[in-house]
Amino acid sequence: MFNVSIYKERLERAKRVAASKGLAGLILTRPSSITYIAGFLHMPMAERPLYAVVPTDGEPFLLAPAIEYAHAKSKSWFKDIRLWYVDLPSSEQPFKSLAKMLGDAGISGKIGVEDSASIAAIQKEMPGTALVNTRDVVRDLRMIKSKEEIDLMRNRGKYADFAMGIVKESVREGVTELEIVGKAVHETLSKIAKEVPETDGPVPIDVRIVAGSRSEFPHAFSCTRKLKRGDIVDAVAMTSAYGYECGEIGRTLFFGEPSEKQRKIYEIALKGMEVARGALKPGAITGDVHKARFEYLKGLGYEKCIRAKTGALRGLETRDDVYLYELDKTIIRPGMTFAINAGLSIPGDNGYRIGDLFLVTEKGNEHVTQFPYDIESVTIRA
Repeated sequence: MFNVSIYKERLERAKRVAASKGLAGLILTRPSSITYIAGFLHMPMAERPLYAVVPTDGEPFLLAPAIEYAHAKSKSWFKDIRLWYVDLPSSEQPFKSLAKMLGDAGISGKIGVEDSASIAAIQKEMPGTALVNTRDVVRDLRMIKSKEEIDLMRNRGKYADFAMGIVKESVREGVTELEIVGKAVHETLSKIAKEVPETDGPVPIDVRIVAGSRSEFPHAFSCTRKLKRGDIVDAVAMTSAYGYECGEIGRTLFFGEPSEKQRKIYEIALKGMEVARGALKPGAITGDVHKARFEYLKGLGYEKCIRAKTGALRGLETRDDVYLYELDKTIIRPGMTFAINAGLSIPGDNGYRIGDLFLVTEKGNEHVTQFPYDIESVTIRA
């Protein structure tokens, strides 16, 4: 995906962090970390672990099951890619062979591993070795996006804007939610296929719409319900590329002239988005972004209409355990990308969704996705 020099620079940064913690090496088990360091995006399956081993002093190597071995050799920049096992469960003993490979590479003493389950499995074969959870090492590196990553997210984020445009123009009397989803996905995939010479990873567009009273439920699924004039249509469009979440848009669309009550609630939700944006800036605490929006809505009596966090970090892994929520204490820094979801769910009535992807800059933040959300732009009168 990126130039090999970028992956090598990431590797060296990870090694420096590991060395500063007194580690002999890192065992990367999270697919997002493996993509970030080794440049290999794969289909993760719990019963088929795939690891990247990063010695603090030495060359890295990738351990792949048979089903991913040839794929890894064709995609990763690592020179040393090893067939680890054929498949599991079986009589094979992959963690015994892992222990031997670590010993042969001189990785002993104190080793960082990204998840507790892997620590337990490895510890059985290496009882004298100190294994510590280092899930934050690569995660903290990838929280700050490089210019190349930002360029990728901007480029592919525009297809979320395109998909939302297709959703809006497809809203009409009698069409089903699923028909709109199908059209938006089909036309967006066709556009990506024509405009992007090479792409890899999961299907790069996801669209969901929920209309009418079901819009109250933020995670309801699209269904065969037919739209009718007067509906509120909540729509979500998300794009991805090479494992990166590149675009995320949430919009409420009014099918017909919104009532005064609907206008009022929508403008309150929209102001809540702007309050959250105002708090999303370098040096601020993630939890304070949610608190600012919560206090604004509480002052108007709408705090019970908040059904979820105000947002979360986006990138190679959804959320990455960094949230715009009251208990999160992460310091916001330039180069971070966050989805802000400023929705309101009115019990027994409708839901109002406003969400976008934002890049934190030196002075504040800016949109990655661009679809307008003023009430005129989201009203469908035809």
